[in-house]
Amino acid sequence: MIKSRLLILVVCSVFSNIASAQLNNLALSDEWLFNENDTGRFQLHVNHLGYLRNTEYFNSFELGRTLFGQQLHPRIGYVAAKGILLQGGVFLRSDFGAIPNINQIQPTLTVKLLNEKAGRSFLFGTLEGALAHRLIEPLFDISQGIENRIENGAQFKVNNKKLFFDTWVNWQRYITKGSPHQEQFQAGLNLAPVIYESKSQLSITPILQATAFHRGGQIDASDSPLVMIFNLAGGVAFKQIYTTSIVREVSLSGYFTKLEETSSNGLFSVKSGLGFYQNFFIKSKSLGLMLSYWESNNFNSALGAPVLMSQSASLSNVFSKKRQLLFVRLLYEKSLSNNFQLVARVEPLYDFTTSLLDYSMSVYLCYRINRSF
Repeated sequence: MIKSRLLILVVCSVFSNIASAQLNNLALSDEWLFNENDTGRFQLHVNHLGYLRNTEYFNSFELGRTLFGQQLHPRIGYVAAKGILLQGGVFLRSDFGAIPNINQIQPTLTVKLLNEKAGRSFLFGTLEGALAHRLIEPLFDISQGIENRIENGAQFKVNNKKLFFDTWVNWQRYITKGSPHQEQFQAGLNLAPVIYESKSQLSITPILQATAFHRGGQIDASDSPLVMIFNLAGGVAFKQIYTTSIVREVSLSGYFTKLEETSSNGLFSVKSGLGFYQNFFIKSKSLGLMLSYWESNNFNSALGAPVLMSQSASLSNVFSKKRQLLFVRLLYEKSLSNNFQLVARVEPLYDFTTSLLDYSMSVYLCYRINRSF
């Protein structure tokens, strides 16, 4: 049934000249921009994110909660040679009402090698991570992007008009011999080449995404079992841009997703599963409407949105083999200045299995400064 639905989706998309993608979170993500020829110059980069994400969920898979606060990440960089940026800063997070009020203080340090013409970059240290990886929701939840925004490790990217490619390792926990904890890391891949683009700005992009989550090690003293989880998504996105209409963009995308857990006693009671994720998106200058349909069979993900999973993140004894959800997303995004963006969303969702209607709402204020001197 899932295969036939994706085939219908692709055929209809091609013949209707409609186009596509997933929920766009680029306004909330980080990228370290600089001119590769600014040798000997200093850089000032400041990212501020104010967030209010309220999930009014009363289902058994993800209980509702509120994330309300702000994050500040100032960084000073130096272009040591052509295409080589050394950058250091501090990440501050303040969830309103938290004790202490500034509940995360984390130094950041990055070496970035850039070939600006080709759009290639290599990062070592603090990554352009979280939502900047552009993963779909079954593989990466937006709340993860708020609560675990800073990633450290190594990353290689290609970002130009014809290709987005991102592969990375995010090393989360270091251990020494006899440590009571296990080492932990995440790794991922996002490959999205534009294989067709017409003069009328219709584009077709096949997409392959993968994540891996590992917790284990050989020198620790922990009795916890080894965990190794793989999630895969493959699909196609169609996107049509309009320049002379009230409608600026129409998009359509469809993905297969897969779970494969190789650990014998890991996170999930079911070790293999499948899912199908479909999006339709229409946008004017500031307003957007997005319909997202999710259907799965025994699908779980270590980093994905909990509301989509078969195994409850809130109640350990709740499991549903089949999940069917429909999201209706009302989106507003406006640039208040060259550096300041406002993003607001209301996202009702309907669970066909339980006949339950939930919703979430969110507001984000994003401010960026990128200066060289």
